[in-house]
Formats: sequence, C-alpha cells, structure tokens
Amino acid sequence: MNEHVMRCYYLSTKLESQTVGYRSYMWRLFVQKYPDLADKVTEQRVADQKRVILTTKKITHVRLEQLKAEVATEIKTDSDRTFNQEDLRSESPKNNTPMHKLSADMGISSISDSCITPVETAKLIEVEKGSDNQMTILLQQEFERAIIEFTGTNPLKRPPIPRQNSSRKLAKAVHILNTTILPKHLASSDKSFEDIHTLIYIAAVAVVRFTGGKVETCVTKPRSLKKIPAWEHRLIQQIDKLRRQIGQITQFIRGIKSKKVIAVYEKLKVELLRHTKHDPPNRTGDI
Repeated sequence: MNEHVMRCYYLSTKLESQTVGYRSYMWRLFVQKYPDLADKVTEQRVADQKRVILTTKKITHVRLEQLKAEVATEIKTDSDRTFNQEDLRSESPKNNTPMHKLSADMGISSISDSCITPVETAKLIEVEKGSDNQMTILLQQEFERAIIEFTGTNPLKRPPIPRQNSSRKLAKAVHILNTTILPKHLASSDKSFEDIHTLIYIAAVAVVRFTGGKVETCVTKPRSLKKIPAWEHRLIQQIDKLRRQIGQITQFIRGIKSKKVIAVYEKLKVELLRHTKHDPPNRTGDI
C-alpha cells in the first residue's frame, strides 16, 4: 500500500514536476484501488503518508527509482494521464470527510504512522468518538433527563450554565439539537414564552453535560440562618451565665447544702463583692 501511495504521488505530480495542487488528484488515484477507504482517508492523510514514507525511508531509494520508471512508462502509454491535472480535479468527487482522520480508524496497518501530534490525536479521539447516531441517542437521553429535572421550575432559581470552549464536538452537538431534537418539541404552536425559554435552557444543559461539563441539579437550597452579630452573641452568653448563677443561688436559699452548691456560693460571694468597680463593697449580710 505504501508503494501505491508513492505511485499515486508520482502520477499526480507528473514525476514531481507539478507539486502544487496535486492532493485531490492523488487522493482520487488512491481510492480507485482502495474504494473501501474513501470515507476514512482524506486528501491530507494520503499526502501526510507520502511524507512519512520519505522521512522514515519505508521504501528504499532503488525501489523509488523503479516506481518512477514505471510511472513514466504509464504516463507515456496511457493517453488519459495526459489530461490537465486541473481538469481531472474538477471532475473528481469532492472529499467531504473530516480532515486528519486517525489511522486507527482506517482499519489498516500500512498507514499507521502520521504526522499528527499526540495532543492532536487525543483531541480528535475525544471529538470524533462515536457516530452521529450514537451522539443523537446520548443527546436525546441528556435532553429527556433535563426535561424531567427542570420542567416547572422557577426560571430565576435555575443553576447557571457554565461557559463552553469552542470545539468540534460542541458544534456537532449543537447541530444535532437544532436539526433533530428541538424541532420535535417546538412543533406545537400553543407553547408560551416560558415553555420556549425552558426548552432552550434544557437544550443548553443537555449540550453541556454531553460535552463533559457540569450543571448543578435544581434543588432548593436551605435558607441560611441570620448571622448573629458579635455584640449580640456576647450579650446572650452573659445572660446565660447570670441565669445559671441565679439558679445556683436559688438552690442554696432552698437549703440545698451539698458540697458543690456551697463551693459555688462561696465563689459567687467573692465575685459579686462589688457590683461594679465604681460601687462600694457589697456589705449586705450573708444570705
């Protein structure tokens, strides 16, 4: 297959004499022999494979010269090869397959090397995983889940939708929603403005969750208790302390003479000797 890639390259460039605008013709020659790869291999991918072959020397120099000789003979003997490359390219079907298709998706081992970086490969795997049908099913599931969750809720209390970065996966999801899912729900003419707003919000939630984002569930948060100021908190503590002391003195007055009550009374008698630092000593008789 690598030899066929180089043969297509030599034919499309007329033995490297026309190295501009040859990729479309090169791709057409390649898929003529491998039509099952027409939807999997792009023009850029075939051109990249040619560069990989020359860089890594997958084919020896002697064999490349033999291929050039064979192509030169083929160009001379086949009159169809003498057509202008631009005319052939205008007649060739356009390749609408996504650019930089991974070699893992090709199902072949000969075109396994690529000039695509590992970072780009990881992004492409994430963006292009699954077919459109699978994406539609997953989006429909997220859409139905959001309908159950947010229908009938107060629009002012719904969680905010996080901002999304542009990506091919996001663009595909939005396209599927706009063309497949939303029209079914917007077909009815008796929907109110709030219903339309809810559907748009639900669609946005479905897209965010499908692309890996997070949206909080619509759960009513408990009302937060009013924060008590520090000065009020100090007063409450002082009131509790005075009530506790009054209760202890009341027990002593009632005749409860346990060691604990007597110890508390003696301690309070010393602490309450003065009402304030400006008052005279408390000389009242013992209780």
